[in-house]
Amino acid sequence: MQLSLKQKLIGACLSAVLLMAAFLTWLAVSQIQAQTQSSIYSRVSGIADAATESISGWVQIRADITSAFTDYTSSSHRVSYLQQAREAGGFDDIYFGTPKGAMYRSRPERNRDDYDPRLRPWYKQAVSAGSPMITTAYSDAITGAMLVTLAEPVRRNGELIGVVGADVLIDQLIRDVTQLNVGKNANAMLLGADGTFLAHKDKARLLKPYRSLSPELNENRVRQALAQQSLVELPVDGVDKLFYFASVPNTDWVLAIELDKRTEYASQGDALFDLILTASLSPCWWPVL
Repeated sequence: MQLSLKQKLIGACLSAVLLMAAFLTWLAVSQIQAQTQSSIYSRVSGIADAATESISGWVQIRADITSAFTDYTSSSHRVSYLQQAREAGGFDDIYFGTPKGAMYRSRPERNRDDYDPRLRPWYKQAVSAGSPMITTAYSDAITGAMLVTLAEPVRRNGELIGVVGADVLIDQLIRDVTQLNVGKNANAMLLGADGTFLAHKDKARLLKPYRSLSPELNENRVRQALAQQSLVELPVDGVDKLFYFASVPNTDWVLAIELDKRTEYASQGDALFDLILTASLSPCWWPVL
């Protein structure tokens, strides 16, 4: 079919308008996407910075109290000092074990004749580390409460005279983490160095491997995300999620924030719809049509 000159001109104008509209829409989409990603990152990184500092401070206060007892390890009233430290730190128990196998507790009633501190993980790990350390979390065999042990070797003139350890209840810390306001359909969780959950809104996941949440959520992926300081997209039960990870200072813990991708990008979808609708109804089309 032969086109008239007028039809050819109209076609050329229409093509130019379409190309320009497509380019401007693509440019706007790219800018909206970049702004959305930047907004999400700024929000979660700000929350994570405040939360990790708070968690670190919570741990450091208790570590300082534990360390303060080292000045009284040789005192004949060491049990009294241990009891004072327990009250000050809110510990479940604080104790001191020696290289000869002696054991002193803030709760003397818990002493057992068959208990040798030198064979316990907290004692051996502290001696091996040569500095203050935190054990992996564990569940108390009697109460079921979540605990970690702060332990520190004590030396005099280079000679080991014992290890002081403090059992710290972390139930309140778990509640504080899981109750963080990180947004709609979002959750905060705490990851341990052993690859398990220290805090999660689903209590059944505590002390379970965090890769059980998503096969792709493993220690290597977490380390990479920490190094790159970036959001990571991972599937959870078939739903796309965004994760942000932040190290907790003075610990080997990691705070993780899980975001629902669809929820986070909902405003971007609304903005794109408005953009396309506005472009479609623009008066610039009228002369062409």
